[in-house]
Amino acid sequence: MNKLLYILLFLSLTVAAQRRQDFRGQVSSGGALAGGIFVINKTTGVETKTDANGVFSLDVRMGDRIVVFSDYTEVREFDISSKSFEEQPYKMEVEAKGTELNEVVVQGENLNEEQMGIVPEGQKQYTPAERRKRANRTLSLNQGLNIGFDGAGKHKMLKENISTEDKLTAVENLRKMYTPEQLTEYYGIPADNVEGFMFYAAEDAACMQALKANSMTNAKPQLKRLSQEYIKMLEDGE
Repeated sequence: MNKLLYILLFLSLTVAAQRRQDFRGQVSSGGALAGGIFVINKTTGVETKTDANGVFSLDVRMGDRIVVFSDYTEVREFDISSKSFEEQPYKMEVEAKGTELNEVVVQGENLNEEQMGIVPEGQKQYTPAERRKRANRTLSLNQGLNIGFDGAGKHKMLKENISTEDKLTAVENLRKMYTPEQLTEYYGIPADNVEGFMFYAAEDAACMQALKANSMTNAKPQLKRLSQEYIKMLEDGE
């Protein structure tokens, strides 16, 4: 009898874990509540925005991953576990984006790094994330390749930063290619889910590369394929 009760209890807990629940979170940045932040359930593609108090509500289940981002904050992902429901709203902290200058203006002329003599002409230019990764690798080599756990963890984090930067570039290029209304008209994406679809498309390696290269010709078939997957996922409520 006790064995049967244990089995029934296990099954009930399993079903509860698989059932989607209303999840409330609160996003802050630099100690201040962050309103107007996009929050996307990466597993289902469903999206929402934080209100003026940084609060949002979203249907999730344990094992889902939530992506939090905006134009002025870094992208951050959160895994939903049983602990995520212990305190509602669940506190989520994101970092504000730093501002880096790509060029300076001298006497009314736009001069890049090559023209100013900062770097040799024709030298490969790196993104901010790539420069941080190269600096970290050089430091490790100067220390006799004695990276250790912290160094390896930092190296992995820098690689993830480059990956995130590539995805953000893809999303920005997609925004330049299509307006939200055009994504709805051409690909059937519901108006309320356009931002979620952009991020979903950037997660696909083939589509991300086409978007990163700013090639609409190569991006179109990828977007068509992904839009069908995305719409079906929304309809199924996965």
